[in-house]
Amino acid sequence: MTATSSGSQGYILAQGTGISDGRLNIPIIDTHVHLCDPARFTYRWADEHPGHLRKCYVADVFETVKSPQLERFIFVEAAADWQHVRGELTFASEQAAIDPRLAGFVAAINMEADPDNEASIAALAAFPLVRGIRLLSRFARDPRFFLRNDISRLLGGLSDLGLTCEIGVWSTGINDVTEIVARCPRTLFIITHAGKPSIISGAFDRWADDLARLAQLPNVVCKLSGLATLGADGRALTDDVSRHFAHAYEVFGAKRTLFGSDWPTITSEVHYQRWIEVIRMSLKGASSSDELAVFRDNAVAVYRLSDQALTTEIVM
Repeated sequence: MTATSSGSQGYILAQGTGISDGRLNIPIIDTHVHLCDPARFTYRWADEHPGHLRKCYVADVFETVKSPQLERFIFVEAAADWQHVRGELTFASEQAAIDPRLAGFVAAINMEADPDNEASIAALAAFPLVRGIRLLSRFARDPRFFLRNDISRLLGGLSDLGLTCEIGVWSTGINDVTEIVARCPRTLFIITHAGKPSIISGAFDRWADDLARLAQLPNVVCKLSGLATLGADGRALTDDVSRHFAHAYEVFGAKRTLFGSDWPTITSEVHYQRWIEVIRMSLKGASSSDELAVFRDNAVAVYRLSDQALTTEIVM
């Protein structure tokens, strides 16, 4: 991948570009993209997945995706080491200044260990680009840390600051997400990667039941994202991933489901355009307006974006 943050290349995103199947054109807002700069930051996952460690700037998203559908995207923090989280916010702001198609940033916060979480959250909320925070059980000393009473209280107040809370857990943690979502009815929660089911193990029923219970709560939405690396082969990607996403779409509905890619991680397994097709396969019985909601309009609402498509030429 060639990573560039400056230069003379121009991009024009015209209103009306989108998925064309004879019925409709749908511009896309990708709600789950990671940018990285290994020269500036170290990352908590680098030792486990060294092949994924590469420089990814905003220009790289559009240069490699090459999808006329992609209108804007949300930069989700990339699990930088904790000493770099403020720097990653600066990095996100720099990249958005280069290309406003980076429409929002979901920030990291070490709520498990931060001595002054309230001040840290308030500082994040002061940045116009920040749309929410992300909590990951994967790197936590206590995977259930977000159920602590002090953290539950802070999460319950995020809506007052205009912030959402994204939670990443493995499928065994979905019931914990259900508990925290129920405790904080005024906060909008986003469960990423459809609760990250264990696709290869075939444990579909438990995941499906747990996700359905979570979906009964009105203040949570679900991202159809990030499962490309969990299938065993191309067939698993096409059939099994689509089956899981179809269930997520069924229980959350068209108004509470978001398209996401987990770029650039998915590129090790599938082309971006193929990923779009897999998601569309999953939207059983979706109308044109339903597809527009999943691929674009729900992101506008959840991340408080302007509803106008970008029509400006961006010079890099």
